[in-house]
Amino acid sequence: MLDSAQSCSSCGYHLQGSTQRFEAVSLETSEPETIQVTSTIPTLTVLQGKQKGIVYSLDGDKAVIGRSPKCEIFLNDMTVSRKHAVLERVAGGWSIQDADSFNGVWVNNTNVDHVMLSDRDIVQIGCFVLRYAE
Repeated sequence: MLDSAQSCSSCGYHLQGSTQRFEAVSLETSEPETIQVTSTIPTLTVLQGKQKGIVYSLDGDKAVIGRSPKCEIFLNDMTVSRKHAVLERVAGGWSIQDADSFNGVWVNNTNVDHVMLSDRDIVQIGCFVLRYAE
């Protein structure tokens, strides 16, 4: 819910209006330090972006990624659409589908509409770079 000052009631982030355009983030960087995860639940780990280091567990059957605080995976930046993408558990793993976002969904530097994720895939949503792990 937004107040008259156009800020997020959950975190206070000042919203700048409509989704902003961005340039794809170069993935030609050094490998981030390895984080040991002992869970058998698939995860998305934020490698780049304001929420770097956060690990999202995919323990349901569906997760919406977006700028809206109502999303299961809340990525707080204007380069992310309010409802940007949908992750869905399917036979054999997880798929990601673009939800008609402004900047698209990128998996391993390829713009995709809908794709099955594989272990260690790199997903870019706006200015955020995430790693999928099974």
